[in-house]
Amino acid sequence: MRTISRWIILLATVMVIASLLVTYAQQVVSLVPAFNTTSNVIVVGNTSSQYVSAPLGYALFFTNLWDMGSGTAGKTILMYNAAEGTAYFIQNYTFIKPTYSYDVTLGYPAIFYGHSQWGGLYPKMSPLLMLPAQVISLPGIWAYVNYSVVNFTPSSLQFDLSLQVWLGATPNETSGPQPGDLEIIIYYYTHNMAPGGSQVGTITVPTFVNGSIVNENWQVWVYYGGSSMWTIVWFVPSINQPSGYVGLNITGMLYDLFNILTTNWPLQWNFTGLLNFYVYNIQLGNDFGTSTQLSNVFENITIYRYYLELTKPIIPVVTTTSTTTTTTTAYVTTTVTSTTTTTITSTTTSVSTTTVTSPVTSTTTLTTTSLLTTTSTATLTSTLTSTLTVTKEVIGTSVIIGIVVILIIIAVIALLLVRRK
Repeated sequence: MRTISRWIILLATVMVIASLLVTYAQQVVSLVPAFNTTSNVIVVGNTSSQYVSAPLGYALFFTNLWDMGSGTAGKTILMYNAAEGTAYFIQNYTFIKPTYSYDVTLGYPAIFYGHSQWGGLYPKMSPLLMLPAQVISLPGIWAYVNYSVVNFTPSSLQFDLSLQVWLGATPNETSGPQPGDLEIIIYYYTHNMAPGGSQVGTITVPTFVNGSIVNENWQVWVYYGGSSMWTIVWFVPSINQPSGYVGLNITGMLYDLFNILTTNWPLQWNFTGLLNFYVYNIQLGNDFGTSTQLSNVFENITIYRYYLELTKPIIPVVTTTSTTTTTTTAYVTTTVTSTTTTTITSTTTSVSTTTVTSPVTSTTTLTTTSLLTTTSTATLTSTLTSTLTVTKEVIGTSVIIGIVVILIIIAVIALLLVRRK
């Protein structure tokens, strides 16, 4: 009897280990649902149906044709082909024009994840990434997109493929963006579409491009909304790629942005306050349109793969002295595979200083350290230091090995039990 109890305890232990491995494997959240749906998904939007959505795994297809003027003829098609695991953004119009002449964008059809600050969208989210969530509580979030701008016409069409992240100060905003909120636009590719506002800085971010790690320089443009509207931020890459496989550290880019905002607008934002902002949603989409009107518009952007990968949390530690000095330190540790040894150090200096050091070694470890230091004077002096160490974990291989080991252990236990009988 005692022997049987031991086998039961051992089997329970094995099951617990298996459960932990499954939880570990789920740190990759798939948004284009090649791994969590076998159904084709298609939505169609036009002048009479501007806001059409449909579930897409942990996300939604959402047409969002918010600026489509009367007389516009044609349709927007968002389609997911389950057999291929591929999504398509298709614009097919015989005539287009905007409702609001001040904006060139007819809409932003997108793959939508999270909470809508306008309300009305309720996608099923992964329990590993429930939005809204405060920046200070987020894990490291990496967005990976394998895309191609297949074709478009006419050449004067204005469009992009971009990632949008919306942030605000309140957790459940549903009546639209408020003054002080942030709309962040990260360009993958843009054609005849430029950022607004003015360039306020440049950051250098280790970025995964077509299987390699490069130090990508991103211009940071800001349209400051002041007290009348939200603020819009654009990240513009140094290389405008019509196709590629790109991975971005969203959480790290937010920290770089917060440093720039607190440097340029110290009376509007402070670093600690921005850490407490809520991320409402993350969208991969396609702005398209014209400042006047166009005929015979066609555009096809293919998304071969899109997913969010979660790494170990960034845990900022905030220390405030009795004066006006604040120190913020954040750490993330991740590991990636590489077969070469490269050390890249880049320092960009304007009002703020950002230092990024990226060693990649043959021991399959990539460590990135970003030191952000800001000193601003406006009736007070504050020093903000944010250190980000990013090490991407390669979990696929380790999970497979772990599962194989567990299966072997279970098989051995079963054989022993049979032999004892």
